[in-house]
Amino acid sequence: MQMKYALRNLEKVIKLFAKKYVLLVICIVFLLIPFILRFNVMAGEDNYYNIRIAENLIKGIYYDELSYSGRELIPTLGWPVILAIFKTLLNIPYEILVTMLTFLFTALSFLIFYSLIKELDVNIILFSSLFLIISPAFLYLSTISLSVVVFLMLLTIYLLSKDYNKLSLFTFAFIPFFSISGTFVSLIIVFMYTLYIKRSKLFSKFLLVTLLASLIYLPFVYKFGLPERLTFLMHQTGIGFALKRIIFDLGGFGVATFTLLLSFLGFNILWEKKYKNIVPLITFISLIISSYFFDIAIFYLNFLVCFIASYGLINILTRKWYSGIIKKFVILIFVSGLLFSSLSFLNQFNRELPNKDIVDGLKHLKDRDGVVLSNYDRGIWINTLSGNKNVIDSNFYYAPDVNSIFENVQKLFYTRDIEISRWIFDKYNIRYIFIDNFMKNKIWEEDEEGLLFILKYSKEFQKIYSKNGVEIWEYLK
Repeated sequence: MQMKYALRNLEKVIKLFAKKYVLLVICIVFLLIPFILRFNVMAGEDNYYNIRIAENLIKGIYYDELSYSGRELIPTLGWPVILAIFKTLLNIPYEILVTMLTFLFTALSFLIFYSLIKELDVNIILFSSLFLIISPAFLYLSTISLSVVVFLMLLTIYLLSKDYNKLSLFTFAFIPFFSISGTFVSLIIVFMYTLYIKRSKLFSKFLLVTLLASLIYLPFVYKFGLPERLTFLMHQTGIGFALKRIIFDLGGFGVATFTLLLSFLGFNILWEKKYKNIVPLITFISLIISSYFFDIAIFYLNFLVCFIASYGLINILTRKWYSGIIKKFVILIFVSGLLFSSLSFLNQFNRELPNKDIVDGLKHLKDRDGVVLSNYDRGIWINTLSGNKNVIDSNFYYAPDVNSIFENVQKLFYTRDIEISRWIFDKYNIRYIFIDNFMKNKIWEEDEEGLLFILKYSKEFQKIYSKNGVEIWEYLK
């Protein structure tokens, strides 16, 4: 009797927490945590770049004067345009505006995800939703501009599921304005979904809409051709790198390890219906492969994995166990693992660069004018936070003479030859050098290696800022 009473109470609790607005409140609470942790300083490069381009658009500037000391704007301006529109309407600080919009699109994505699964078993609804809410990839999505692409893609799928074909085409047509890679991966998902709902003929219309929307790139490509092929690699390759990208606990921002393990158990359950669920399996494999090349695929994969993982957890909860103690222990391991991944992400995100010291150092250059040299992953911060030109940044595609610049910057970092250094400084009209502890540890192994030696002993350079590991040097040419 006590067991039946406990089970009835558990069912009531599950039904309560599986309700949309209860889960939405939980979602909002978790999505707020990254913003609370980084209240004063935004993380990463994405938002800094988009804020600066949005400000340029408001001023009527359609040329990037700061990146690589001057370059053309790539036409994926959807997010900067949104920021510019809302900035004009609301006139609130960009940091707050970006936070509001990325948070909003991520929360809406959750609501669409819930709407897509709301007709399923209540346990599937609850576990899928909770897995998604606490997943590192979902929490990270709420802080970057790709949140709008994920929202548009999920909205497209939802409209297709309700037979609003024209509206789904209209929604999908906006994706090319935000992300080229997002468009490609989204086409894969649409193709798989139309196969799944046995309306594959619809895909040709999505392909046509994509081609028409992509015409915005035609004048740019006609004028500048294809981007210069990069002769340098900015990341590792191979299976190890792929696993690090896809699995959060191995160093990326992807899917939590225990969620992925549960999804494998879930696929084992779904495979009992054989070919009826072949499309989700192929979609899963396609997204795994795409995740090696495109960040956006990791976020799509996370939604699918969280959904399939709910079947895996139900399998653990309902299967017969020879020992109740072992069952509880296994459940405890999975729950602990899932929570650990979330806490690890929040800790990692809190330590994400730039930190306050880097921001303060770059703002010190606001009243100065000149080209600033640093590592490529500091370039966007230099543009936005100091308002100065950089030599190089991480937006490599269509950057002018990118291979030559990268090669010369690397040469400058590692040479002790003052003549070579002077030639490179003069060639790119460099006035300031920005270095922080993280950059120093990443590039150099010794305190007097390469450029560090020249800065220390040459009278042509003067340290004008030094605080908490951040240094700024001026080239006295």
